[in-house]
Amino acid sequence: ILSRLADALEREVELRKRLISVITYPTVLLIVCLLGTLGFMFFVLPTLIPLFEDLAVELPLPTKILLASREALLPVVGLVILLIILYFTLRDRISDYIHSRPMLERRLASIPFHIPVVGVVYDKLVTARVLYSLSTMLDVGITLNQALARTEVTAGNALVSFRLGKARMDLADGVGVTDCFRMNQLFSPSALYLISAGEESARLAEMFAFVAKLFDEDVEYALQSASSILEPLIMVVMGVIVGFITIAAALPTISLLQNFT
Repeated sequence: ILSRLADALEREVELRKRLISVITYPTVLLIVCLLGTLGFMFFVLPTLIPLFEDLAVELPLPTKILLASREALLPVVGLVILLIILYFTLRDRISDYIHSRPMLERRLASIPFHIPVVGVVYDKLVTARVLYSLSTMLDVGITLNQALARTEVTAGNALVSFRLGKARMDLADGVGVTDCFRMNQLFSPSALYLISAGEESARLAEMFAFVAKLFDEDVEYALQSASSILEPLIMVVMGVIVGFITIAAALPTISLLQNFT
């Protein structure tokens, strides 16, 4: 049993590392590109504009757009910095406030499930964690009702924990295992079909482990697909941003040289 627990923990840590590695590279590229863009807009461009105005050089449209964006971004950047400072200052109070309001906590916990691309992977990660926990506890002889109660704590998501609690109460009222999960929207239809087969054959623990393994494999495939899609997409976005900034900076200089000639 300890070996199974170690294997489950190792799988979860490995998946978490792979998820972080997939997200880290595009995030770093975007941050570097954003910082470079903001640095040019707020520190380099303001030093060039007076020169062009003194020489009566009309600014081209891309440069005007960049200037207008700079004026619009000033309050946004200030607000973001203020929110970050407030978050780190009041983080504990915000956490206590959220935990004291279960409805708000569940609404916030539902947000990751609705994020495009990421939501599907997150859903499968949480589902695999829940099923591995249930399978392991059933193998050591814990009843399903007690296993559900303990899995509520280890689910890692307030919404899933709430649904597990409702499923546990439905199970105590005599509702079937698969029907409890279906009524509380805990698992996908394909997973429910397999769990139903395990329930009918009295092999729930084995079926929980089998379905969890399937979700683990789906997560690995989704991470590989996301990695292969995100990297070229980020490069295209960075190329467009850098190209636009280059054009916006070069066109006034070209206009200035044309006036001299």
